[in-house]
Amino acid sequence: MKFVGSLCLSDIPKELIKVVKCKDGVERAFLNISIHELKEPRVDESGKVTSDHFVSCAPRKEERDEKKNYIFGSLRKWNEQANSAMPSQEDINNAPSYVDGQNTGLPF
Repeated sequence: MKFVGSLCLSDIPKELIKVVKCKDGVERAFLNISIHELKEPRVDESGKVTSDHFVSCAPRKEERDEKKNYIFGSLRKWNEQANSAMPSQEDINNAPSYVDGQNTGLPF
């Protein structure tokens, strides 16, 4: 099954991103995530599904005890015919990169 969607990288707490030295000697940043199915899909005003899953990252133990959630993305099952509120692939391809737009505040 294929999913499409978007992630909001600025919503990810920096302390949850782990820098690991890999076997090839290169340090890489990792984030543990999980994908959950919504009980009810989100639909737009025309009735088309805009998302039916969401992406979250694992909170620290004390935050789990407090029922803290880090939801930073939404997904929908891929449907070639479906139109949604998400930008088209062409819009994404033509958009400036995060750095080009001078938004260098990524959490990692």
